[in-house]
Amino acid sequence: MVNVRFLMSKGYTYNQAKNGVHVYLKGGSERATIRHSQIEWDRILDNFEATEKSPKECVGHLRVPHGATYRQASSAVYRYRKAKGLITSR
Repeated sequence: MVNVRFLMSKGYTYNQAKNGVHVYLKGGSERATIRHSQIEWDRILDNFEATEKSPKECVGHLRVPHGATYRQASSAVYRYRKAKGLITSR
C-alpha cells in the first residue's frame, strides 16, 4: 500500500505525497477501457455542457458512461477547463 510517509522518504513534499496517494486510491490501479484524444474529450464535455457543471460532475460524467479512469477524466477535465478560461493563474 502506498502511503504518504513512503513517498516523502523518496523526496516528495508532503503535499505532493498526499496528492499522489489520493490519486492512486481514487483509481490508480484501474486499466483504461477507452482512450480518446483531448479533442474528443472536449466534444464530450461540450455536449455535457461542462462549463455549467462542477469539475466533480464532469469527472463523474467521463468515468461512468464513457469508461475513463479517474486519472484520464480528471486530466481531461483540467485541460478542458484551462482551455475554456475557467481556471486562471493566480
